[in-house]
Amino acid sequence: MPSAARTVVIIDDDPDHALIVGLVLEQIGAGAQVRIDSSRAGFLDALATVAPGALMLLDRCLGPTESFDLLTQARMLRPDITTVMLSAVLSTADRARALRAGAVDAREKPGSIAGWRVLLTALLKDGQAARAA
Repeated sequence: MPSAARTVVIIDDDPDHALIVGLVLEQIGAGAQVRIDSSRAGFLDALATVAPGALMLLDRCLGPTESFDLLTQARMLRPDITTVMLSAVLSTADRARALRAGAVDAREKPGSIAGWRVLLTALLKDGQAARAA
């Protein structure tokens, strides 16, 4: 499997949170290349430079601004990237809005390391299945 298919980009304005997610991904990702950015500019740079087939985990809010418009940009500019929106709190309406904007999924962030392992393992498997189809 090419390394490009194993690239995971984390866009989260909380550096501690992003680091924890990155560490869990490295534990379970079977060699996943992890990239962490914390801003809208970082997101745009990732869109321009990340390898095809990447998985992007996008925080619902970057600073005081919601990120739904970034999902639309990702879908338009890089349909080859699988984008998942994550949020500490995610209503049914917000989940539907994220899916309409271009996310393949939208989930609440787990409250434990074990929860992150379960979620990230599922997202990596889903991404592999999508690439194989």
